[in-house]
Amino acid sequence: MTAMDLHARWNRLSKQYASLWDEMDGPEALGRLTNLEEIGTELSKAGIMFPNRKKEMLKWQQLVEQHHVARFQT
Repeated sequence: MTAMDLHARWNRLSKQYASLWDEMDGPEALGRLTNLEEIGTELSKAGIMFPNRKKEMLKWQQLVEQHHVARFQT
């Protein structure tokens, strides 16, 4: 799995969680949540093969945080 593929799968999982949030009282919500948690576990395992470059990771962490702060301020 490439980093691009892993990123795309995490994005897809994020959208599936958002969709679940909108329908959390539905009859299938618990099953969907369980499935999404399993997918997240598999994606986490897949990400272990990538090297941990601390400086680069901190840079991207800051960019993600800035994105989320900007999103909630508007």
